[in-house]
Amino acid sequence: MNNDSKEPILTVVMPVRNRAALLPRTLLSIERQTLRPLKTVIADNGSTDSTPQIIEQWRQRVEPQGISVTVVSEPRPGASVARNAALAKVTTPYTLHFDSDDEMLPDHLAMVDAYLRLHPDTEILRWDVTIMDNEGWTTLKSVDDEDLLRGHILHAALASQRYAVATDLLRSVGGWDETLTCWDDLELGTRLLARKPVTAYLRCEPRVVIHPSDDSITGRRYADSHAAQMLALDACRRALRHTDAEDATIWLDAKGMIVAAHYAREGEPQMAERTAAAVLNAASGRSRAVRMKLQLVRLVTMIAGQGGCALAKWLLQPRAKAHRE
Repeated sequence: MNNDSKEPILTVVMPVRNRAALLPRTLLSIERQTLRPLKTVIADNGSTDSTPQIIEQWRQRVEPQGISVTVVSEPRPGASVARNAALAKVTTPYTLHFDSDDEMLPDHLAMVDAYLRLHPDTEILRWDVTIMDNEGWTTLKSVDDEDLLRGHILHAALASQRYAVATDLLRSVGGWDETLTCWDDLELGTRLLARKPVTAYLRCEPRVVIHPSDDSITGRRYADSHAAQMLALDACRRALRHTDAEDATIWLDAKGMIVAAHYAREGEPQMAERTAAAVLNAASGRSRAVRMKLQLVRLVTMIAGQGGCALAKWLLQPRAKAHRE
């Protein structure tokens, strides 16, 4: 374990709502972390099951072990609302967000802590994750793109479980957008990267395991969250407008066309057409050639079900500036 005399430099922030069945697994993975002392802030977002009791029992058990647990009650609905309520309680230089149905391997936080102590100028430290399905099969999720903003927009490089961020930077951009109910981490990551922060990539075997569930915010189908996704994409465009990263809106256009293709594949052709039309309208200032490339990205994704991101990168790369780590 780390030297107990060290002051903590990071806090794990986690929103929770009605997770009684899954929360014990996540809390146990935090309890098993080798990093001590360890600070956590848990925001209960109006749970009506036994979640608050599970959190309180866990707090009583782990605080003698060197894990500080601050519990925030936030009745206003929304994961972003809960995260902001928790963020207000963070006193460490870095914040690490986590989800209440996932796991971290025992050395995860110690590795993050060690890197940040060695490289204190780092404002965003990111890492790979593993996704585990209900049958125990795992898939590596890695984003190794020389253009980090593009990698985030197309591949969720800064999904909530995949990075630690300087708390001052997070607060300076305004924290989480509480109006968004889907892809809020896409929007926040876009806003953060538009600031051109000092970023680093923790190259190691994944130490975080993501467990997708049917009651996740985004659901199992793209079409389940259509309206919320469009609001998030619009918010990302606003975040990039009048910044040095404004050229990156081309990747938002590509993502919109890819999502439109998935709507069609899910049996929602009218939704798909409306979405594609909205994307092309937002891209009305682009050349006819670029608009045709966006249509091609949509067509290939609709036929193959995949490959849209790689095709977009190949077709549209000259139109964007690189943002390197």
